[in-house]
Amino acid sequence: MELLPWGDEYFDDLVRLSSDPRVVEYVGDGKPWPLGYATERHERALARWAEYGFGWHAAIENQKFVGLGSMAVRDEGIEIGWWVDPNHWGRGVATAIASAMRDLALEHSDRVIAGFIDGNGASGRVMVKIGMRHVRSFVGEGRLQHFYELTRV
Repeated sequence: MELLPWGDEYFDDLVRLSSDPRVVEYVGDGKPWPLGYATERHERALARWAEYGFGWHAAIENQKFVGLGSMAVRDEGIEIGWWVDPNHWGRGVATAIASAMRDLALEHSDRVIAGFIDGNGASGRVMVKIGMRHVRSFVGEGRLQHFYELTRV
């Protein structure tokens, strides 16, 4: 798998994934993104690349878009995340994306963070597989969330 910097050529893939209820069930309020919001997030992702030199990445396998990985600057460290096209679920794609994002994040910070909304145990298992540990759980945006971290020693 190859992770490529986010660009306009991946906008249609973002729209497709963000409008799929299976993909966004555990993102934000769990509702599919309207086109306007997907456009706003895409533009924000491009702006973050310009500002930080990193951000979203397209996950490409056999010249096909299979998902995306993200890195965002937070007060606590670099937050990583991932989405996988449902056509590629259950094949280790999430773990591959998360591992790569972890490694990239550690190039910019000594602390990598991630979280998942209760019910999305698959993401929690990925976090453990890539060496993250559970720090705390809390209710945010009306949903129970679990916060993980990895600190470089």
